[in-house]
Amino acid sequence: MKQKLQRFSLKHAMFLVVCFMGLNTWGQVSITALPYTKSDNFDAYFPQTATDATNTLPAGWSLSSTSAAYNGRGTGTGTGAGGFYAYGVATPTPNYSLGALPSSTNTHTYKLSFVNNTGTTITSLKLSWDYQQWRYGGANTSGWDLTGTGALASNTTLNAKDFSGVANGTNGVVSNTPVAEFTLTGLNIAAGASFGMTWVTTNLSGADNGVSIDNFNMTATGLPPVAPVVTGATFNGTVATAFSQTISATGNPTSYTLLTGTLPAGLSLNTTTGAITGTPTAVSSASVTVKATNTVGDSDPATINFNIGKGNQSITFANVNKQYGDADFALTGTSSSGLAVSYSSSNPAVATISGTTVTI
Repeated sequence: MKQKLQRFSLKHAMFLVVCFMGLNTWGQVSITALPYTKSDNFDAYFPQTATDATNTLPAGWSLSSTSAAYNGRGTGTGTGAGGFYAYGVATPTPNYSLGALPSSTNTHTYKLSFVNNTGTTITSLKLSWDYQQWRYGGANTSGWDLTGTGALASNTTLNAKDFSGVANGTNGVVSNTPVAEFTLTGLNIAAGASFGMTWVTTNLSGADNGVSIDNFNMTATGLPPVAPVVTGATFNGTVATAFSQTISATGNPTSYTLLTGTLPAGLSLNTTTGAITGTPTAVSSASVTVKATNTVGDSDPATINFNIGKGNQSITFANVNKQYGDADFALTGTSSSGLAVSYSSSNPAVATISGTTVTI
């Protein structure tokens, strides 16, 4: 039974060393329209350092290892130090591939990552690539273990496309094994979902093989895009407290419009992102209708309700010692909220107030 190896999540486009694991990544490829096609050769790949490896990988590809070593380009001859290689030849034209040679108990991973930003569901992927072997360990059939990630994690058809090398051959003489074009159908890769695949070197007892991946092709297709759907909501806020909410909408909207009503004082709508932000300045209740728009059209109007409550504040002012007959004087209270302070007299027969001026 083959054993799937642990994958590592790649989140930042930089080189890290964490617990002795090498990590390089260009992040996910954002698919924004269907059909989408990606065709990668790796003729520019040159992993002589971690930085060079990262900078010469095509978009969406990343690499990691339990013990990273970067050995540049080669044909599988020579001493055969373990690590990452660009297996291939320089003449008559550069022709290189994503290669690796396991050593000891170390494994090496290449990962390809996508995110579906089309606003609709991806339902099929057409795939093909080549497996290559450049170095022959003479002891085992080590090769590649392939696993889908994200929305493809449990796809048995994809997960069966592993590669077993051969034990014997001539180092530097490539053995090419094409993965014939196949289609994953019946997929349900929702808008916003991530998916991809990882190839991990299998590390068996004895000297391992130098193997690589080349000529990757993928075409994604899916359901026709549809207009956005906006979900109504009720948002609560407080006077003098920062407010931030975002209109909920499907279909990858490109703009948002306020159709009817007025936002509470102090708030504004970002018509690109659908974010409603600001600092409320008054207690209020309000209802507005909004719509979202994408390349297909407009959503139906949706209602958003606002309840803005009183804020917590304190008012401070200095003690005033005054008596009958003294000149008029001003009150100088301040509020913690920054709002204006107004005054009134509990007994106008004793003292009257006009604005901030007191007359006894």
